[in-house]
Amino acid sequence: MNQVIDNSIMMEKAQRLVRGIATLPTIPEISLRVSTLLESPSVDLQKVADLILSDQVLTARVVKIVNSPLFRPLHEITSLRHAVVYLGSRRINEIVLSCSLIKALESNDDEFDIRKFWRHSFGVGIVAGKMAKLLSYPHGEKIYIFGILHNIGKVFLWSHLRHEWTKIIRLVREKQCSFLDAEMRIMGTTHCEIGLCLARQWNFPEEYCDVIAYHHFPANSPRNQLPVALINLADIFYTVAEGEEGVECWTSSKLTEEPSWAILLHAMPALADFDPERFAFELEDEMLEIRKVVDDLFAP
Repeated sequence: MNQVIDNSIMMEKAQRLVRGIATLPTIPEISLRVSTLLESPSVDLQKVADLILSDQVLTARVVKIVNSPLFRPLHEITSLRHAVVYLGSRRINEIVLSCSLIKALESNDDEFDIRKFWRHSFGVGIVAGKMAKLLSYPHGEKIYIFGILHNIGKVFLWSHLRHEWTKIIRLVREKQCSFLDAEMRIMGTTHCEIGLCLARQWNFPEEYCDVIAYHHFPANSPRNQLPVALINLADIFYTVAEGEEGVECWTSSKLTEEPSWAILLHAMPALADFDPERFAFELEDEMLEIRKVVDDLFAP
């Protein structure tokens, strides 16, 4: 896709599409109330736990996530209250947000594999977290939520702009072009700008917005190139490891020639010793665990 296209025009088109939706998905009220409680410096985690416990599905999902490969506790955590204490205020807020997103964007339509979508999202989060740890990235605790959020524009496009989605998928199959190119040809904008509109509607922090808007072209991010570049590489790694179609985030034939690689290498010299092929090979062990996490989240 041509990166020189005026982003302001793409944003205007995305805004028109989103404004045309009569009922936009909303973050469940309980997530907003949890966030408000956690903003207090003297937060009472018991009150936070009691609030989460008022939603049985949310409670089950929080406990499942805290016992997942994302956190790997030494012993199984079976109590929501224990989970809240174990995670702390920042992490519990991020997990409640991710569970609320799943609820806000859930679907029972067989035409769209929502579990595959969340497997990819959680997978990118897990891969980015592993890379952040290897590279001693300074804010690794935020990385997994960036991975979960990066493609929300796609699921919104499918669920609320079905006419455009159908035309895009048909074009991808008939012309063998990338999803991004098909989006531009059909809508004049992409899931990145649509996702950004949605993120702003939900008052997401700027870091989250930048990852959603620029995860295909991190060099264009005006403020947060490091986390965006990390998510971009994690997206490539997971897509290749999982054997998914359309590795549309590649801009060169070699990973070390990707703009994201240069951005991270400049800030974190440890990347020079990073072995992409070995890392990709080691990811094979993570694939089954990621599938299990998502399947557990959607279990009754």
